[in-house]
Amino acid sequence: MEFAALFAKTIDLDAEEYNYKLALAERLRKTREIYLNRDPVWFERLRRDISSSNLMNQYFMMRLIELGRAKPGDLRQVINLLWDGEADVRRIDDFTALLRPHNPEQFSVGGVVGFASILLLARDPYTYPPYRARAVKKFLKLVGWEDRGEWRSGTQVRVASGVAR
Repeated sequence: MEFAALFAKTIDLDAEEYNYKLALAERLRKTREIYLNRDPVWFERLRRDISSSNLMNQYFMMRLIELGRAKPGDLRQVINLLWDGEADVRRIDDFTALLRPHNPEQFSVGGVVGFASILLLARDPYTYPPYRARAVKKFLKLVGWEDRGEWRSGTQVRVASGVAR
């Protein structure tokens, strides 16, 4: 713990990890408004917003761009689960089930849940912080929980994410 206290004094976590996520959340909020107004530029705005951060795996992002440009209606159907109506994290399982079949190899459960968390930033970054599957896996390994079995659902991932916060 002494090392952690010393380390914390050497970096500005607001500047390094917090402020850019809040700025992303604000851009996503505006993009969500465009999306809800059915403006045809919604996908390119979303692509640009997400690409401006380091929160999504590049290979996942490339496949998402392919899907968004080739089948924007299919992607819109998925995104509707999180951006239309009231926010409900229980929809992440349905979100995962709809998105994964488009590219099961690149759209891993962890990646899809991470994408969902980015979309939810537009709702409220304080309630819905970004999720990174790799960070949660590292945390679980550090606390000796890496043997919890294969992740099968967004619910399991959300539980682990809550533990890691």
